[in-house]
Amino acid sequence: MINKLLLSFIGLFITSLLFSQTVNGVVLDAKSNQPIESVSIYFDNTTIGTTTDADGEFSIDYNESIKSLLIISHIGYFKSVIRDYSPSKKYKVLLEEDINILDEVIVTHDDGMPRKLKLSEFKKQFLGSSNNASSCKIINEEDIILRYFTEEKQLTASSRKPIRIRNKNLQYIISYDLRDFKIDYSYVNIEKKQLHPKMVLYTGTSRYEDLEKSHKNSVKKNRKKSYRGSSLHFLRALTANNLKQEGYSLLKDGKTVNVEDYFFITQNKRSKAFNITLKDDVGIWRDGKVSALECKVDKFLVDQFGNHSPIDKVIFSGYMGSQRLGDSVPLNYKLIED
Repeated sequence: MINKLLLSFIGLFITSLLFSQTVNGVVLDAKSNQPIESVSIYFDNTTIGTTTDADGEFSIDYNESIKSLLIISHIGYFKSVIRDYSPSKKYKVLLEEDINILDEVIVTHDDGMPRKLKLSEFKKQFLGSSNNASSCKIINEEDIILRYFTEEKQLTASSRKPIRIRNKNLQYIISYDLRDFKIDYSYVNIEKKQLHPKMVLYTGTSRYEDLEKSHKNSVKKNRKKSYRGSSLHFLRALTANNLKQEGYSLLKDGKTVNVEDYFFITQNKRSKAFNITLKDDVGIWRDGKVSALECKVDKFLVDQFGNHSPIDKVIFSGYMGSQRLGDSVPLNYKLIED
C-alpha cells in the first residue's frame, strides 16, 4: 500500500453472488523443474487463498469480475503474479530461487537510532494508532530489518519473510509481503523521541485469514466500523450512486458540491466495471471525518465491487489516507459477510 498518507488496495471477489470458476495450475522450481509444495496462492488483499499440494498443483475459485492480482509466493523464491485468469488454461508457474535472501547475512550496526524506537515508528505508520491498531501484534518482529539514514532523515524497512499480524479486534491474521517501506521525516530528535513524518510510503501484497468463523457481534461491529468511511466503502457508494444514503458529502472550498459536477462515470456493459473521470480534486466528508481525493490519470477503473486501479494514481488523503493496516478489512468483506 503508496501514499501521501494513502492506503489503497486492489482486488475483490465474491462467490455468493456470481458464478465461480476455477484457476488451476502447477508451481515448479525454475531450475530443477521439480514441483514445490506448500506455495501460497492467494488473491491479493482478500481471504481467498490456498496452497500447492505435494505435486505442486493448486486450484482456486474465481469469477471474471476479479481485478485482484493472483499471487504465488514461497519463502526463498521470487514472487510471481498472474494478472489475467482463464478457466480453460492450466497455468505452469516457474519460481526463480532468490539467492540473495537465502545467502543474506544481516550486519547490524549503530545507525544512530535504537531498534526499539525504529520498531515503534514502523508500527505506528504500518499498523496505525487507532484502537484496532493497538490490538495488533506482529508475530515475527525478528524478521523485520530496519535502517535509519541520518543524512536523509529516512527510516526504511524490509523483511525476509511475510510479516504476520494478528488483529485481535478485527479477528484477522494478515500475512503482508512487504515490498517497500520508508518514512521521510521533516524533523528528528532521537534523544527526545520527537520525530515528525512528512511522507510515508509502503507497498506489498497481503492475505487475510478469518479467525472469527462464528462472527460474534463485537467482531462484526468492529469490522463494520472500520469499513464504513474507508476508501473501499466510498468507492462502492460512489459507483452505486448512493453517496448521500451512505452519509457522504463532497466538498470544494468548504462548500457542498454535486457528484455530477466532479465525477463522470460510465459502466462497461460486459465487465460491469466503471470508468471514472475526476474533473478536479475534491473533499469527502462523512460523520465528521474529512478526506480528499485526487487523481493523477485522466480516468481510473472501479469494478462493480469497489476495486480500483491504477492504485498509485488514485490518491486519498486526510482520514482515508491516514488509515493503516490495523483498520483494514479484506476486499471481499461485507459482500460475503452479508
